[in-house]
Amino acid sequence: MLPTFSVTTAGTFSVKVDLNDCAAYDTIVVTYTRKPSINLVKDTSICVTEKLLLNAFFPTATYLWQDGSAQSQYTVTQPGIYKVQVTNGCVIVSSITTVKYENCRCKFFVPGAFTPDNNGKNDIFKPTYQCLFTDYSLKIFNRFAQLVFNTASPNAGWDGMFNNQKQPMGAYFWLLQYNDRLGRKSSMQKGTVLLIR
Repeated sequence: MLPTFSVTTAGTFSVKVDLNDCAAYDTIVVTYTRKPSINLVKDTSICVTEKLLLNAFFPTATYLWQDGSAQSQYTVTQPGIYKVQVTNGCVIVSSITTVKYENCRCKFFVPGAFTPDNNGKNDIFKPTYQCLFTDYSLKIFNRFAQLVFNTASPNAGWDGMFNNQKQPMGAYFWLLQYNDRLGRKSSMQKGTVLLIR
């Protein structure tokens, strides 16, 4: 028998050493530690008001994030690049993810109909909004693709008039464009509005 033995699998291993009828025994338990695996979210965008939880948990591992944090989870509250190193005493594994923020609330609510009859209720067709934006543009077209209303002011709305004449009942096509100041991107919405008299 050889004085050495190579272990290639986990298990319990025993040895007997016999020297001139004087025997000694010993036993060792060998376990294998798996390489840590990290499943951080890939590069992503989230809304400004949201938080993102990055989870790098792996059993019996230790953690080191880009700012020195040592928890298995990390809460993202700002855009940036986030990195974690995970080690189990044998292997160090790292992962990086980039988080971008966007102004998800920059949505306009556009009514589906309006009644320009001067009764003080729903007389003006005008989108409402909850965000910061620039370069606003609202255009309205009739069924002949003729431009009947155009404004660069978010406070202005269409009263159903064109060239000082009341426009007939029916569906009108609208096109809304703006630049999202927080997300720094151009946006466009389009649809139809029903003019009711």
